[in-house]
Amino acid sequence: MPRLSRALDHIQDWRYVLTVRVLGLVVVALTCSSTAAKAQAVAANPPTEYPAAVVDRPILLLPGMTELDISLDLPTYTSTTVDAMGNTTTSRTSLGSRRALDVNVMHAVGTVELTAGVLLTTYDFAHLDATIETDPSGAASIGLSYYYNGVDRVYTQTAGYAYKWLVEPGRLALYGAVGFSASEISSMPKMAAPSTGRIIEPYASGAAALQLTPNLAVGEHVELDVPVSTAGRSATTSLGELTELTLGLQRWDFYAQFAIQNLTNTRLPFAAAGFTHRWF
Repeated sequence: MPRLSRALDHIQDWRYVLTVRVLGLVVVALTCSSTAAKAQAVAANPPTEYPAAVVDRPILLLPGMTELDISLDLPTYTSTTVDAMGNTTTSRTSLGSRRALDVNVMHAVGTVELTAGVLLTTYDFAHLDATIETDPSGAASIGLSYYYNGVDRVYTQTAGYAYKWLVEPGRLALYGAVGFSASEISSMPKMAAPSTGRIIEPYASGAAALQLTPNLAVGEHVELDVPVSTAGRSATTSLGELTELTLGLQRWDFYAQFAIQNLTNTRLPFAAAGFTHRWF
């Protein structure tokens, strides 16, 4: 369930962002070029049906389909400040005290699904992702984006692979994903010296979607992030979970999410509600 992964990413401290890399853009361009013929064939005979049941949906949008996803996110954060005397203070926001409007647009071109998104909030965030179908049940992805909150400027690139197992049509589907992210971070705090750092972090995730009724599904997503290389920054292993309830229609979805980041350390809740609209 791609939206589950995206929502869980939004509550990670520094994995919000995916840096612009020439190699990533080249891969996207080559892949889009290789699927142009298939896209033209689909345009001549466009599909007209999209499964209302979440578990029966393909891992990517159907070729030629466009999707708009808008949600109101309620994240929580921890922040650490250092005063002129060197004293460190850590604080945490409460659920609902911060809000963000999360807007994403997806479009499938042949076997490639392109995603562009922004978070409309007090900090700057935008991202671009490309997901490439490797077979009817699997897809590889790369991502690029930028994040700036007034102090930290973070650039990250990610690459991953996801797979779907349809255990029982109309009833149960399982999802798995593995990948890594590489972040470059520069900080310019007001009361301390500027600093830079890097973090490389592999991740693995699993999800299950259970169809409760023909139109109502519940999903559970768990993700483990394990930093393997840090330079100038500290990072710890984190385990996060996200639950999503989706009312699915062929052209519309309405959903609610609740998540907790880092179950093994500082538990930060996250909630969101939104809708999705699809068209050909």
